[in-house]
Amino acid sequence: MQRPIPVKALVFFLALWAFAVPAFADEAGLANIVITNDEKNLLIYLTIQNGFPGRLEQAVVGGAPVSFKIYVSLYKDRGLWPDSEIADISATHTLRYDTRKKLYTVIRSEDPAAPVITHSFEEAKRAMSEVSRMRACPLSRLEKGRQYELKAKAVMERVELPLHLRYLLYFVAFWDFETDWYTINFNY
Repeated sequence: MQRPIPVKALVFFLALWAFAVPAFADEAGLANIVITNDEKNLLIYLTIQNGFPGRLEQAVVGGAPVSFKIYVSLYKDRGLWPDSEIADISATHTLRYDTRKKLYTVIRSEDPAAPVITHSFEEAKRAMSEVSRMRACPLSRLEKGRQYELKAKAVMERVELPLHLRYLLYFVAFWDFETDWYTINFNY
């Protein structure tokens, strides 16, 4: 004889499901991926979306630096044979907040000589999330008329927290940020 499902248990699981769906709606990802070139290099442009969960701003203002690492791999499609890797590169974007000067500083490895310094957290987030003119490989390594595959991913790097935040933020899970791999096939 089957026991009926208690109504309280059913309501509990429906409420749990209803609250779980919005939590996954703001998952981090990559968008606006553009592959182009200049005279010498294949260039990548992309944007990291939803890379700053709610409480991350509090941690940054408290003195915790944040780093995104962007990974890009480029492969030549060889039909039935395994693809051959042409390039495997990465870039790092680091955000720091100076509590005395009340300034955000974003340093991007693609352009370390030109840090973005601002009073606005929104502008700092934008600078952290946008990758522009990332050199994937020299054009001399590509063959005209061939098909290529580009894979890209972003990860929030674990950072060493300042001593006063180490124990306060020990159980916070927002440091675990990682996008899926995004794949784009293109012809050169």
